Amino acid sequence: MQTIADTKPGFSGTIANLKGDAHIVERLAELGLVPGNTIRVTGVVTFGEPLLVEVKGTHIALRRSEARCIQI
Repeated sequence: MQTIADTKPGFSGTIANLKGDAHIVERLAELGLVPGNTIRVTGVVTFGEPLLVEVKGTHIALRRSEARCIQI
């Protein structure tokens, strides 16, 4: 399954699942990154990290390792 880390700026889709380290998944869920929510990639900082995303009007910077936990 594709993750948000595999996308490019401008991508918009629905979060299907969160998989990975329990601490990271819990943190992502606390930020509103939960299955069913729409996520939009708004940018990538130099060298590809962090990945900038928007969920429910909130802008979040994610490490690539965190973004790989978000399946779309």
